[in-house]
Amino acid sequence: MKYKLNKATFIDYMFSDKDDYLYWGKRVAEELSCDGEITITLQEMLDGTGDIPLWYFHLEDEKGHPKYIDPQNVELID
Repeated sequence: MKYKLNKATFIDYMFSDKDDYLYWGKRVAEELSCDGEITITLQEMLDGTGDIPLWYFHLEDEKGHPKYIDPQNVELID
């Protein structure tokens, strides 16, 4: 089963604390200094993240679902 996750909600999740900003800021700076451009996509961010808490997904009923969702089971939607 693919869990659908809104892209804006995913961005909120990926930048939920100071450490996230520091990590992604460093990565962006490295890409700019090496390549002169940024090529990070939301899909790449999803592929590189750990399990996502279930409460980020808008489900009618959370029963029968794991508390954390493997990113391989997530589809980003508009």
